[in-house]
Formats: sequence, C-alpha cells, structure tokens
Amino acid sequence: MPLRFGVACLLLMMGLVPAFLHTSQHEDGTPTVPVQRFPQIVSVFPMGAEPGTLTDVEVRGEFLDGALRVVFSDTAFSARVQRSSFTRVELQIQVPARADPGPRYFRLITPRGASNLLLFRVSRWASIQEKEPNNDLESPQPVQWPAMVSGCLATPRDVDLFRINLKAGQRLNLNLLAARNWSSADLSLALLTPDGRAIRQDEGRFIWDPCIEFTCSKDGDYLAAVMLTRMPAGGQSSTHLVYQLAIGDLPILLSAWPPYARSGDPVNIEVRGEFLGSGGTWALAGSSLETARDSQQNGGAAILRLFGKVDRDTAPGMYPLGLLHPSGAAAPLMLRVGEYPTRAEKEPNDDVSTAEPLEIPMTVNGRIQSNADEDVYSFDAQANESLVFDVDAEKLGSRLDARLVLTDAGGKTLAANDDAKSGEGALDWDPKLEYTFKDPGKYFIRIYSLQRRGGADYVYALTARRRSPDFSLSVAVEKLVVPRGDKAAWTVNVQRREGYKGDIVVGIARLPEGVQAKPLTIKAEETSGRLEPEAAPQAPLTATVVNVEGRGVVDGKERCRVASVPAARIVAGGPGFSPYRSTDAWISVAEPALFSLEPAASEIFLVRGGRAEFGVKIARSKGFDADPEFSLENLPEGITLEKVEMVDQGRVARLTLRASEHAPVGRVPDVTIIATAAKRSESAPRISLQVD
Repeated sequence: MPLRFGVACLLLMMGLVPAFLHTSQHEDGTPTVPVQRFPQIVSVFPMGAEPGTLTDVEVRGEFLDGALRVVFSDTAFSARVQRSSFTRVELQIQVPARADPGPRYFRLITPRGASNLLLFRVSRWASIQEKEPNNDLESPQPVQWPAMVSGCLATPRDVDLFRINLKAGQRLNLNLLAARNWSSADLSLALLTPDGRAIRQDEGRFIWDPCIEFTCSKDGDYLAAVMLTRMPAGGQSSTHLVYQLAIGDLPILLSAWPPYARSGDPVNIEVRGEFLGSGGTWALAGSSLETARDSQQNGGAAILRLFGKVDRDTAPGMYPLGLLHPSGAAAPLMLRVGEYPTRAEKEPNDDVSTAEPLEIPMTVNGRIQSNADEDVYSFDAQANESLVFDVDAEKLGSRLDARLVLTDAGGKTLAANDDAKSGEGALDWDPKLEYTFKDPGKYFIRIYSLQRRGGADYVYALTARRRSPDFSLSVAVEKLVVPRGDKAAWTVNVQRREGYKGDIVVGIARLPEGVQAKPLTIKAEETSGRLEPEAAPQAPLTATVVNVEGRGVVDGKERCRVASVPAARIVAGGPGFSPYRSTDAWISVAEPALFSLEPAASEIFLVRGGRAEFGVKIARSKGFDADPEFSLENLPEGITLEKVEMVDQGRVARLTLRASEHAPVGRVPDVTIIATAAKRSESAPRISLQVD
C-alpha cells in the first residue's frame, strides 16, 4: 500500500473515528450553523461552437442540483437546461448566426444562487469534438484544418492524438487553449511523425498554454499530441482537463508600439506578431483602425502597421487592441489610454550621464531592447513635492517584468519596486513608486528587466505625475447568498491610493425585492468593512446583479466608485492573456439550509476485498433532527456503500465502503456524498477514492 497518507486516513481504514470527527458543536452545546452552499462550475465541454449552431454541452462542478437557467454576458446567446445533478448539468447552447468570433462568459442560476463564470468560445473555424479512442499511433483522430478541436483527457494518463495532413512549405500553428479558456488543465503539446518521433514540443508559452509553429519540409501526415504536463495536485478530476486545440493560422500578437496613447490623438501602431496576415479586423477603444500597406517580416515576426485616432471622449484606462479573427482565439494586446502628453524614449539613455530629461506630468513609451539594457530618466523635484512613477508592461501583454529604482544625484537608492498593488487590492504585474522629496534637486528614475531579458517585445509605458489622492473599492467575493429570514456578510476592501484619508460610505445599488442593507462607513483609518444584506422571511427567491458603490470626497467633490469583483477564474499577465474585469456582483436569495455536510477526510483509501470507514460531519439548523439517507455519486464499479451509522447524537454519519475482489485499481477524484432528509438534499465537497 503506498505510504502517502497520514494517521487520520490510517485510522479511517481501521474503522476508528478520530477525535476531530466530534467537533460539530460549539463549546456551549449549540449546533454548528449549516453552511449555505452555492453552485460552483469548473468545466464546460465542448468549450465552444460555431455561429448559428445549437450545441449540447456538459457543465461540471459542485452543488448544481436543480439548475434553472443560464445567464450569458452577451444577451443574444441563450441556453436551455436539459438535466442537472449535484455535479453535472446538461445544456443546449444556441449561438446566434451573426455572433462575432471570440470568448463569451456564462453562469448557472440554481435555487442555491448564481454560480461563478465560465468561458465559452465562438469560432468560425470548423468546431470538432475529440473522439476516443485516439490515444495511440494506430488510432489518431483525423482533422481537416483550419479547425477548433474541443478535447478532454479522459484520465490524467490519457494522450489525445490528431492526424493532420501537410504539404511541403506549409506553415502550421498548433495553439492549445486551456488557461486562456479558464481551464486549470496544465497540458503539453507535441508534433510527431506518424511513427511517434517528436519534431516539436512545448509545455507552456502563453500563461501555461503551449504553442507550436512548424514549417513543413515534406508532404505527408503528422500527429498533434496533447497530454498532461504534470499530475494535478490532490488528484484533480479529469473533468477539469478540458481544452481547445486551434489548428490553423491563428494570429499570435507579441507586442504593440507605442503602448500608450492620449485621448483624441492620432495613433500609428506597430504590431509585432505571427500569422498576422490571416485575416480579421482591428479596433481600439471603440475606434476602428486601418491597416497600412507596409507590413513586413522582421526577425521571424511579422510587423503590421495600424493607423487611426483615439476618440476624444475615450476615458483614461486600459483598452484591448483587438483583432476580430475567424478563429475567435486571437488574444488582444492592451493599450493604455490617458490624458498626459507622451513621447518615445530616445537612446542612448542607459546611465545617469546619458539620462533622458523627463517632464512632469508625462508618459514615455519605451522598450528594453536587450538583456543588459536599462533606461534612465532625469527630472527635477521641489522640496516636499510628492510624485508618482507608474509602469504599464505585463498587464498590457508585454514580456517585460520591469523594476523601477529611484536615486538621487549621488546615486543613493531612495525607493525601488517590482510588483505593486493593483486598484483591486491584488498584486499588480508592474511596478509603481510614490515618493515625497525632502530636498529640491535633480533625481533619476531607472527601469530595467528584473529577469535581465530584453528585445523588441519588451515594451513599457512609464508615467510620471504628481500625486493625486483617490480611492477604489473591491469585494472579497463576487457573489453572496442571503438565506430567507437571515443575513450574510460581504467584505468590502478599500484601496487608498496616494495618501487618500477620507471616510467612505458604502452601499449596494439595485438590491433585489425583500433585501435590505444598511450603509457601511469605512473610516479614514480603516481599509475594510462588512456590508450585511438581510432578506425578509418571504423575500422572493432570486439571483440578481448588484453594484457595491462607495462615496468619498476627492479634491473637494463627492466621487462615486463602483467596487471591482473577482470574476475571472484564471488571472495572469503577459502575452496571450485576455483580462476580464467586472463590477457586476451578484446577490442570491435562497432557502436557508436545513443541514450541511463536511467529510472528515478528503481522501479515502481502499484495498480490493476490504472495507474503509469514514465520517461525515452534519451541521444542523435549530430544530432539525431527522437522520438523512446517504448515497454516493461517481463510485467506480465494484465499490459499494455497505453501511451508514449515525453517531455522536446525530452529528456524525459513519459510512462504510466495501471493495470487491475485482474492483478496478486506481484513483477516482470526484466522488460526491449526498444526503436527503425532509425532502431536501445536500451534498458534501467532493472526495477522492484510491483503490489498491
């Protein structure tokens, strides 16, 4: 038996109940409050479809029973729930015939509330679903390309093989979309000869998604192989191992220069990338762009020149420089639009002797051109003047992991930074410095690559400006479930930027019927507080979008800021990532839970012909004393639930599993425990089962 489990699991196998199973009541003897479960979705398969199609998909997750409807970010999309269980929902998704290619986002609404978001990608390329068996050299799945293949590794050891025919001189791009589709699958990609010899392979180029480019030298068939890079932590379910494989001329955008533009100014943008001539239209911040005729190949990468004008009323912020491509998978680059004057850096500016003068306020568009390159700027500061130096690089899609260093005229380091806090309170990808200068004089700000890497795609925008106190808000969770007749707590965080010290009054806009929430005041010395929405006993059961808003005085005027929400499942920076930002929070009104379940262990171990006992803690609402009936979903063949005993005055259920002599050896990572009582069913967080 593998020695990979602790004492608790050994005790469970021996039929002993450890002391931690007896912790479902408080010290005063009152029952533990049941956990109000909410739906969580982790995968959708297939992960996309073509315009004008009605597609059957399966969504997997937890606490999905009774799924009612689907809400898309694009209201032209619709879906119908076919069937649902605690861990699976079958949907039919209708993609509009005129839908533009690209990602859409959806969530499930159930009696428990609103789920998190998942991504569903629309492509005008042929949508192909992977079919097993295709895991050996004798049975690869043939694919006519260009195509968007939706695949799923059946087990962590599965390999999916696809046969592609190429002509000599043809260029092929294999681009695997997992992290960029909000899948947690960490996969590898290889290009093979028909007899299995590796020609190219990659484990991760965009976030952790692999990509292979290949120019064919000989007519014939080739194989694309998809496999797991590493075994998932905790025995990740194969339901998570979903992906799309784009086979064709998918544009890869590497960098855009300049990365900053001022509202109302004309722009002449140089886009570096690969397969840029494969079609599509470009847009920036709602402004259409035209393609110049002087596109060229340079150093293996194509250069495309775009020109146009940023609308004068475009508010400062980050905007996607997007390519509407038939594949639906051309991740945009981000450009910063602002209000400050701008110019491009001028080399040489590698040290203090050649430092480039910097006016304030100003944004400089720069590039770390080599591994050893550093860009140094000089400026004059007044006594007690507070200045801010802010870099946009990785969060725009640049390859540059920048570091900022502030020094005085004598070379003394006054401040330095790599990754600052973002406006949402999370770690930013780029540096930011705030500094108050005691003495007047000349100072220097230096930017370089923390990893000592440079090149044409290591671009940045450095903004130097005077400090401008302000604030922003974020909520700790995207959605909140409020039980009827009860309240729930919502943590609101305030990010006080650049010395802001005012009080902030926080409230919830567009509360659903029957729900009230008293305003929250976050004092000047505080960084967070809790809103407590309360639902009336007969409040309508619903799930609705709300906004958490904060009001504070900035520069003598009251300003309203809407809190950002952590809606994206995957958060990253650098090339290939398409950020998802939202201020739409969700409040759901649900029936209060009668009881909830919590397994005492997340892993259960069995041997063929043997038994294993494990405990499930039951938290009960006041007055609820019925004994639930238990069942298990996703048990492998040969494993049965033999016995259920209630112990500890009904606070713990002791379940006994039995394995037959012929039960298949292996790991099942997503066994679901279900209990039913008083016409209500609840499930516990999934457990894994190992049979040896």
